[in-house]
Amino acid sequence: MKKILYLLKFKNNYNNVFKIGITKNLKQRIYCLENATSLRIDYYNSSVITHDETSKINLLEKNLLEITMKWKTKWTPESNFSGMHEVRYIEAFSVVEKFLGDQDKYGIIYKSYSGIDVCGQYFKKGIPKVYFPIDKTIKGISPILKNDINDYCIENNIAYREILNTALYNYAIKIGINRVDDVAIEGYDNFYKI
Repeated sequence: MKKILYLLKFKNNYNNVFKIGITKNLKQRIYCLENATSLRIDYYNSSVITHDETSKINLLEKNLLEITMKWKTKWTPESNFSGMHEVRYIEAFSVVEKFLGDQDKYGIIYKSYSGIDVCGQYFKKGIPKVYFPIDKTIKGISPILKNDINDYCIENNIAYREILNTALYNYAIKIGINRVDDVAIEGYDNFYKI
């Protein structure tokens, strides 16, 4: 994974600060930062800046930290977490935005993304983004989709496994997987079904 530059804002505009930094693993960086500080990231208002050349990202971070030095936050002596010297007061954000905008004049084109999607799974097979919250990593089934189906099953007195098996079977047929029922079980219709 390539190195990216991030501008992380905190929920509830905590102390009116934001953090500038670079990383190859943004999900892990956010996790470590939240655990070390007990602050929560505002995923909707944070940003990511990318460039094909890692050296350009490294230089951009260095320049941004330098031009925003006078807005560097003051921490208590007990405070100690990785990246604490990269936190700036929110007043410096407009300076950062202007600096990034000026880079086009020099022929350096950065890609900028407003908002951070930690989950990033909604694009698969046309599932709407609403089923995958951006601020949580989802492994397996979307919990929101699962709850919607559970609610439907309860309302209509249907077992969840019936919906799941039917949906998976229909999808298997759609993509070309179909096990033909060529095994005859003698007297099957007379079996006692539990």
